[in-house]
Amino acid sequence: MDEIKSMRAFYRDAVEVNKTVFYQASKRIKDEKGEPVYWELKVLSYDEIKATLDKRTRTIPNKITGKGEKETDTAQAFIDLAIKAVVFPNLNDAELQDSWGVVGAEALLKEMLTAGELADLIEAVNAAAGYKSELADKIKIVKN
Repeated sequence: MDEIKSMRAFYRDAVEVNKTVFYQASKRIKDEKGEPVYWELKVLSYDEIKATLDKRTRTIPNKITGKGEKETDTAQAFIDLAIKAVVFPNLNDAELQDSWGVVGAEALLKEMLTAGELADLIEAVNAAAGYKSELADKIKIVKN
């Protein structure tokens, strides 16, 4: 069987691009009608993820060999990625931060969400970026 191979399917304009996902980060946060509010997450690119991980990676000398070993603060890197990904609500909004009695996006995120909700948000950010996750089926994806 003679099959014609086409490169057209790989062209940028032919590939579906996920730019935004909607995720219910907390059942406790509801709108005026009592409905849960979906958070808008930006799908992070490889370069954004790598830059964030690199920012949280440092070289520590090994006491035995004397050679430097790279160590990444993955917990902080995941928080940084979540902050980068959250488009709505605006975590940098001063009024929102004031309402929670905190200063800064990280402090707001940690105050607004329970530890479990924050862990799930981080997993949703990773799932949106294409990493395997059980939450992948639970987020609403908007394809542009």
